[in-house]
Amino acid sequence: MLPDHTGEPVRLSDLWSTGPALLLFWRHFGCTCGVERAERPATEYGAYSVAGLTPIIVSQGESERAAVYRSTHNIATPILCDPDRSAYRAYGVGQWSVEQVLFDAPAEYWNHPHQLGVEF
Repeated sequence: MLPDHTGEPVRLSDLWSTGPALLLFWRHFGCTCGVERAERPATEYGAYSVAGLTPIIVSQGESERAAVYRSTHNIATPILCDPDRSAYRAYGVGQWSVEQVLFDAPAEYWNHPHQLGVEF
């Protein structure tokens, strides 16, 4: 169970009651990539519908912050809140490759000494 952006609890298993759900795990709302990421559901929602998917955002933010973010960026997709990251752990989300973190960065950004990444 996770609260949504209104604070109402949602059982994750209920998300599949009408068909497949697409869980989109987002870290938080404050970074610039979070602002850019907010544009994606609007442009991709039609493709999700055609594929028969219901997109659901799972965030690390609290309900109040999720509600403001959702409203500010006109996101129609529900946002579930997982500040203690229990769903992240349950789904094994948390350790990503460079390609996943920098999914749209040029390949030359992927190659750097390990210590540089640690310091970053």
